Amino acid sequence: MVFLYAQMGMAAFEDNSEDSLTNEAEELMRQGRFQDAVGRYEELCTRSPSDVMVRLAYASALECAGQLTDAERVVSETASAHRGNTNVHRFQHLFFERREDYNRANLCQELLRDHNGLNDGPIDQLADLY
Repeated sequence: MVFLYAQMGMAAFEDNSEDSLTNEAEELMRQGRFQDAVGRYEELCTRSPSDVMVRLAYASALECAGQLTDAERVVSETASAHRGNTNVHRFQHLFFERREDYNRANLCQELLRDHNGLNDGPIDQLADLY
């Protein structure tokens, strides 16, 4: 009976809340299990499609997993959906710079330099993605 209760209790703690899923995805990234992290971030994107930081973390996981075309698509979609977010454009700039696509990186840099109507939001969260 105690064993059964322990199993039931354990299942109760293994919920799929966004926080636990986020923690799991971040831990998978730290372990270098990028493809597994992609799956977790993909699920988080489904749950919170407008969460900018989740989308950028998803793009990072895709990039680390070697799925560059998909990563670029997610970064571009996020930048289009959040045109006024400075952090998204900084992320996009760094993404293209790492890909050595300096023309597109420079376009992102020009947008940041103009900075018309962009809001900064929580800068420290962007640093966490790198």
